Amino acid sequence: MRATRMFLILPAVLVLWACMEGDRVIRVNADGSGTIVDTMKLGEQARAMIESMEAADASTPAEKRAKKEAKLRERAAAMGEGVTFVSYEPSVNGGPEKVTYAFKDVTKLKIEATPDPAGGESKPTKA
Repeated sequence: MRATRMFLILPAVLVLWACMEGDRVIRVNADGSGTIVDTMKLGEQARAMIESMEAADASTPAEKRAKKEAKLRERAAAMGEGVTFVSYEPSVNGGPEKVTYAFKDVTKLKIEATPDPAGGESKPTKA
């Protein structure tokens, strides 16, 4: 059964990757600390797929948000030492979703220039 789920999720991830716009803004303060703001907007097809997958989840809205924020905290930890999750603004009426992270030292970041549409861990940039 698990293999079947993975078989169904893989095409969804590939479609999501092709049907989204992502923007990452990194602001660095004079002391080397700063923020990372990821803004992502899904296309119609990707949004419909996400909504159908969320409809199958019997969790309450509060539980769904807690799960999402837990994943975002994990993603923050993968971005480098001292990176923390700050806030999440979900998409409203098809608009973009926004995630904000904070970091203490820009030299410890391990991130790509654009947000990961599949929601996976960040990969270190090439120096």
